[in-house]
Amino acid sequence: MKKILIVATFCAALTAQAQNDPFDAFAELEADAAVAASKKEAGIIGKLAENVSGSVKLQGSHYFTEHTPAAGGDPKDDFWNLSMDFETWTGGDDWRVDMSGWLQNGSQNNAFRGTNLSANRFWVDRSEQEHRYLTINELFLTVNFDAWDLTLGKKIFKNGLSTIYSPADRLRPASGVDPINARDVGIWQVRSDIYKGDFTYTLALLPVWQPDKGPDNSSRWVNAAAAPNPTEFPSTSVDNFGYFGRIKTTQNGWDLFASFYIGPGRNYVMQDQGTALLPDVVRRVPDVFNPAIGYSTTHNAWEFHGEAAYFNAYHNDDEDYLAFVQGTTYTIDGDMVKKFGLEQIELTVEGACEWTVGDQTADAYITDSSTARAGRRDLITRARFKVNEELDFEYNNHLQFKKWGYLNRFGGNWEFMNNLTLSFSAEFFGGNQGGSVAGLNNLSVNYGGWKRNNRLVTTLEYEF
Repeated sequence: MKKILIVATFCAALTAQAQNDPFDAFAELEADAAVAASKKEAGIIGKLAENVSGSVKLQGSHYFTEHTPAAGGDPKDDFWNLSMDFETWTGGDDWRVDMSGWLQNGSQNNAFRGTNLSANRFWVDRSEQEHRYLTINELFLTVNFDAWDLTLGKKIFKNGLSTIYSPADRLRPASGVDPINARDVGIWQVRSDIYKGDFTYTLALLPVWQPDKGPDNSSRWVNAAAAPNPTEFPSTSVDNFGYFGRIKTTQNGWDLFASFYIGPGRNYVMQDQGTALLPDVVRRVPDVFNPAIGYSTTHNAWEFHGEAAYFNAYHNDDEDYLAFVQGTTYTIDGDMVKKFGLEQIELTVEGACEWTVGDQTADAYITDSSTARAGRRDLITRARFKVNEELDFEYNNHLQFKKWGYLNRFGGNWEFMNNLTLSFSAEFFGGNQGGSVAGLNNLSVNYGGWKRNNRLVTTLEYEF
């Protein structure tokens, strides 16, 4: 629709010029009337077309180390991926429907299959390693009342205030052929946000549990000889509904929240459902009670934030543990950085840790989730260097101390034309090999398991 309006205005200007009228007030009024009439004619479907935005990305990756894949794997060291992320909306004065998703394809073997438009895949896609050519990720209705909003549908569910790592943000499944650049996945919800003074109260019913989607087992990110043990996913039934509540407020410059979640967790454990002679080991997702609190505040050039979350597994099916993060961001601008040809430097440091407060003691459970949990004893650093509005550089460092591992990432972004950005990064992994338990989660949470994946990544992105 915007393109149509631009063409209509352009044609009106040409007409005025052809009449050799150096100043035609009526032409301007007629153009304004045409724009207003076009907007008025845009109905519900027309708004979906008019409000489309997104980006197209062409990404190439080169790995420095040769890869010897598992059976059926991809031995290449160079890959490309083409994707388009899109979003749009339509609505009226007190309601709105949003939709987002992506199209993608690439050169990696065993990476992409089909779409999620079939009824069973759109409701819940249980395949953990099948990434779709076309994915409708979010589709939800928001109805606005005087003092509260009602949300119905499939939407990304965010929680927490931490900048990089958040132990409270546990309701966002991830999807990615490349685990370093995974996307957030929307989940089904019936949600109410109630506004009263400085407080926002959120209550949500989450009827469908969605697993994460990682790389194929033959990928160099996994390279497993076999798939994980069979998984007993939480069924879509009243017994497996998730329940979420949260209070958010801002008081005297402090952003605060307290939340709780009851329902299927995100961590896998292993249970032997067979006998001593005929073992039958399956992966399961225990139910959890998960309260969390957090804060964020600023003082001059400093920002401080922190979160704490408690994970209590029902029936002792997993360990009970407390997870913490504390971080700060310091922003430097003005004459101090202009001496170095920069507009701004932003430094963020976060420390994460975990404290086990209860063991896994349920009968027949043979492996807890500890080796597959992130943030157990980590130090995360990020430095951003802004040269100007078109050019910036970034350095990321992530140190894992529980089982030694590290990530070093150097990158930058250059918007060399309007809406056209070239991004580049060099990524280096190292540490102790492993970090996952065979059959529990073949995707390592320890960077030492990816030490052969050092690489260069280049991305060309056009935003529309």
